[in-house]
Amino acid sequence: MSHEQQLQGNQLQLEIFRRKYLQMLDPDEIAYPMEWFIKLPEIQKWIYENMFNRKNVPNYLPYAFRILKKLLFILEAAIEDPEEDVSFSLLFDIIMA
Repeated sequence: MSHEQQLQGNQLQLEIFRRKYLQMLDPDEIAYPMEWFIKLPEIQKWIYENMFNRKNVPNYLPYAFRILKKLLFILEAAIEDPEEDVSFSLLFDIIMA
């Protein structure tokens, strides 16, 4: 599978993740994006804009915190080199909103 195909597959995975989030499915039953994919700042921005930005999506605050907690756990587990991998884009955007 080429890198381009892998990115397209993960974009689809993001959209499915978003749809399940909007259906408010149990956070433990949702398939979260791959760890390496969540580390990318542009993906974190997409997740924020399409799932947590209150201007773009309904406010499911208690549910959103449950999903965010799981996402941050996955992101933390994906960090191999803190100097290179750490991006606080998602967390910073949510806190500042």
